[in-house]
Amino acid sequence: RYGSIRIYVQTIFLMISFMRYFCKLIKGERISIKVFFYIIAPIFTVFFITKSRMEMVAFSLTVVIVLMRQRLTARKLFITTGLIIIATFFLSSTVGQDVIAMITGTGAMQDSSGIREIGREFYLLKLRASATNTIFGCGYPSILWEKAAVGAGFRQYININDNGIFGQVFIYGLLYLIWFVALHCKLIRDTVANKNDFVLGFVLIGLLGTYSLVPYCSMNYIAFSLACAICESSDELEDIEAEI
Repeated sequence: RYGSIRIYVQTIFLMISFMRYFCKLIKGERISIKVFFYIIAPIFTVFFITKSRMEMVAFSLTVVIVLMRQRLTARKLFITTGLIIIATFFLSSTVGQDVIAMITGTGAMQDSSGIREIGREFYLLKLRASATNTIFGCGYPSILWEKAAVGAGFRQYININDNGIFGQVFIYGLLYLIWFVALHCKLIRDTVANKNDFVLGFVLIGLLGTYSLVPYCSMNYIAFSLACAICESSDELEDIEAEI
């Protein structure tokens, strides 16, 4: 993509690591030089390795939201100025123009954007086929069974994992969507109340990217469960952070 190799790697652990140390940085806490690796590595991975437009948008918006929640300091002002300069150069690039086209729905977008739009329409059509499909979803399809592969759109090159929340609702139905909304509302409410920007940032990256990326809560990794555990153990957060 964009004239160079694109590598598909899972970034969920990089995101939780980034938010942990980015929050320490903007809050003025003393950090060592080696800690900058945990901040720079996720940025480099998102923008130069995976090159996911949706992840770039979710990542960037979350950084801005978390940054704006901090009180004004010289360090915050310096970081904000740097981000504005970087964003200016980024938005004038081919990648930036493609991201703008994706958000506004104008212009020509590259690669898989078109098939994703077809996939979303396909899933909604399947969900509306019956009340059972709407409530409980269509189930997880097996690519080894031809009818299931056709019914899930695999033969039309529609990939469930490329359609974010739409793919998950297609599988699990409206009940999943209700659970998803309730879970994230609780996490955001608790993290905002406890001023836990570390976990809030991680949750927001996953939430904002769900339009075309698999939700963090649907991945078989411990990172999201870890974030939930830290959120629920807010009274012991300082002790947990001291050990990380």
